[in-house]
Amino acid sequence: MLPVKRNMLLETIGLLFLIPRDDVSLINLLTSESNEHTYGIWRMILREFNMLQLLEIVQKSTLKVNCIFESCFNMNRSNKAKGYQSTTDEFHKRIMRGSTTHGPVHVDLSKPAVDQLWGSVQPLISFSVGIMTSFLKRFGVEEGNGLSPLAVAVDSPRCVILPLLNK
Repeated sequence: MLPVKRNMLLETIGLLFLIPRDDVSLINLLTSESNEHTYGIWRMILREFNMLQLLEIVQKSTLKVNCIFESCFNMNRSNKAKGYQSTTDEFHKRIMRGSTTHGPVHVDLSKPAVDQLWGSVQPLISFSVGIMTSFLKRFGVEEGNGLSPLAVAVDSPRCVILPLLNK
């Protein structure tokens, strides 16, 4: 369970530093969402599969996805799809449309990006920590009794990354 939480936390923190950049678009491609949709497509083809079947499914789904992107086909023939399978069609439409949304921060690649982005990222982290700690305290979670060591005021980007590396 700890590796799952750590991976989710690292993905979230990574996104906090990517979203404000003016050279990043199609943010949904930076998350695990595309992997979840791919696995959903595989499960539509065959609910449970072994390694040999997976190889065949990958070939079939690659052809399917390429056809969808090239011809703008709909993913589902019925409205009965559930979970990620029901949202795959909209996911593909968003990718095909592209994105005109970009973050406000231009990053000079000759300098450390974290220092340039910190002014946009730090208020988001502070806001989130404030909401999270007040929510947890309402349910009786206190420091030393289940409260995350990351639920603190963050004054420097090094305070965000170093606790994760020490785990």
